[in-house]
Amino acid sequence: MEEVMFTGIVEELGKLKRKERRSGVNTLVISISNKEFLSNVQVGDSILVNGVCLTVIRSGSVEFTAEYMPETEKVTTIVNWKPGQVLNLEKSLRPGRGFDGHIIQGHVDGTGKVKKISLAGNNRVIRISAVKEIMKYIIMKGSIAVDGISLTVSGIDREGFDVSIIKHSFEKTNLKNLKTGTAVNLETDIIGKYIEKFLNKE
Repeated sequence: MEEVMFTGIVEELGKLKRKERRSGVNTLVISISNKEFLSNVQVGDSILVNGVCLTVIRSGSVEFTAEYMPETEKVTTIVNWKPGQVLNLEKSLRPGRGFDGHIIQGHVDGTGKVKKISLAGNNRVIRISAVKEIMKYIIMKGSIAVDGISLTVSGIDREGFDVSIIKHSFEKTNLKNLKTGTAVNLETDIIGKYIEKFLNKE
């Protein structure tokens, strides 16, 4: 199976319509107001939903259904999603599409927790705590995906890290709905993982 990639640039916002479990398969039905987003989405395509790579099993003009494995609930925030929740959406990277952000696979490393949201001029600074298994891959000025959004680390210590978000990104994504204590999906930069794997072979 071909590996899919994303960039962490949110294309559209969707709303969780409902969760279903049929014949042992977990699915999400997500509605979208912008019909253009789904105009070229087909069954089998991958969509990044709040940082989680999901496979489309049904697609219409204003909603799509995606399935996920039970294991996904163990490492992501998907178990906490409720009907009406706003979700960040991005279709997989295709030839001809511009590349901003950084390489994201949609394989969430784990979750973090929002500790503080503060203003810095027109920008927002979000403080997130994470376990050491995730923190070891986070570096100052490095990239990290938070709920599927490509962000740059602006501060770091043993307890967690900070990300700074410009006003446009804050308002055009579901970051504006974050509150202190909210759990978020985290995916660290894949380059750091490859470097660790290479060094461990030495």
